[in-house]
Amino acid sequence: MIPVTVFVDWTAQFHNAGTNRIEDAKTRSKLTLRKTADAIADVLSKVDKKSRYRVKLRFYHGWHAGLSPTANRLVLQFLDSEYDLSPSTYPNVRFEHPFSYGDRLLAALPHRLRQKNPIIHLPDTLRSSLDDSGRPREKMVDTALACDLLVHARMEADEWRIVFAEDDDLVPALFVAEAWSKSSGGKTFLVRKRPGSKHLALDGLVKEYLA
Repeated sequence: MIPVTVFVDWTAQFHNAGTNRIEDAKTRSKLTLRKTADAIADVLSKVDKKSRYRVKLRFYHGWHAGLSPTANRLVLQFLDSEYDLSPSTYPNVRFEHPFSYGDRLLAALPHRLRQKNPIIHLPDTLRSSLDDSGRPREKMVDTALACDLLVHARMEADEWRIVFAEDDDLVPALFVAEAWSKSSGGKTFLVRKRPGSKHLALDGLVKEYLA
């Protein structure tokens, strides 16, 4: 069974799944989670439908306003405990629980953790200042994903990594993760809807989001 870690930009998946206009947080997250899981299973089966996969999910988002968990965080934690993601149409793909979150990094010194709830490295990833779309700003989210991706490629080089994100800012980390793990048999993929810059050499790295 091939171990796969999927690094998910959760904000981007609301848009990819077409759920970003749904107001109810539980409904929005459940539909997005289902479509994301189906897309993951579809990508893996197209890479090699004969193999079996054990999938771990790591989610990156503005999980805390200051020290308070957001509604999206509370809902996703609830779904993690209640919702079986493994799709019946892809019996070769098994999703593991519990999920993990990018506010607790894969590699950082222990004294960088907050020692009181929430016990995380990165609080305050959702700020009150608004972005160009009138939404609260996310901070440290993309860089947390990039750091964890590189750590995973270095420490678990023989495993597979899939990044579900749209932002070209993550491409440098993807290139390095691919290079660090290739000689050990590991694979690295980026799953996205938009094509990205035509000037980037992304052949073989990008898989289309189809769910």
